Amino acid sequence: MAKGKTMLQAQGVFGVAQNVQSEVPSSLFAYVWLNGASRNRVRVREVSAQQSYFTGFSGPSGSGVGSIATGGAAFATLTLIVNGSRSFNAVKALIKDQLTFGTKYYFHAPSFRDSPDVDGVDLAFLKVTMPHWSVVSPWKIQSAKRMAGHAYFDEESVPLPPVKMKPPSKSVLDDKIKIGKITKAAEAKKSDSSSQDMMVEFGIGDLSLGLTDARGVTLSEMRFSVSGDPEARGGLILPLSLSTDEGEVKVTPTLISRSSAKQSVLFDNIEPREFVRVRAKEIGCSKNITSRLQRGKVKQRLSSDTYFSSLA
Repeated sequence: MAKGKTMLQAQGVFGVAQNVQSEVPSSLFAYVWLNGASRNRVRVREVSAQQSYFTGFSGPSGSGVGSIATGGAAFATLTLIVNGSRSFNAVKALIKDQLTFGTKYYFHAPSFRDSPDVDGVDLAFLKVTMPHWSVVSPWKIQSAKRMAGHAYFDEESVPLPPVKMKPPSKSVLDDKIKIGKITKAAEAKKSDSSSQDMMVEFGIGDLSLGLTDARGVTLSEMRFSVSGDPEARGGLILPLSLSTDEGEVKVTPTLISRSSAKQSVLFDNIEPREFVRVRAKEIGCSKNITSRLQRGKVKQRLSSDTYFSSLA
């Protein structure tokens, strides 16, 4: 059944500790599956993005002027996918711009006029991106940023002829078999120290995450919210290491809080406690620290008053 008028909205607030030399992440997303197989028609009404920054510098006397390399403003893109695969791997490939199947239609913010109609849409995917920054001097930086984006669109059922589907590849069939079959032991084996990043995916509501080192200290803290359609999901790609003034530091994502125990949260398609158990062992956490991280108990180096209240 068509959803009618639909909103997708994603917001994130990100803070980094003083010794971190680059911020993460640079994008977040929200998506909802539609009824393309049942012959639908989608019209985009509006796409928009917003951002704000709070930044502070500190450094030793006589060290010179601090400097920072950064890009421009945040931007948002709503992508409509026709003939897509309903899978975790498809969503991860889409956010990394590596999706190789399906037809994609892009709508970029800011846009406040109705789009042409798109028929047979399986997935509406909103991605909000802010350019990355890094410190390029011996000075240290304390930073927080807020970015948000939303999209309004209409979905209606129409008597269209059947959409001609290409035979799916074996990898697509494998993805569909895996949907809903999250096995702790089998999936945990896929995590290894050579991975550069991982994906967090969660249901509608609020979420707080941290990136924590082997000592159990939070180097980056993030808060997110996804709202709109009740079936919407959101998430982001997180790195598994951070650049600091002490060099490259391996980290593990940590689930600090969520809206409720019923809110679905997955780390690379794995239950968070199991993912943290495996990752914490990889980066050298003690058993005591691992147990605390699994329960979301972290040593916070970030001041909520300084970093997050300033962007409320």
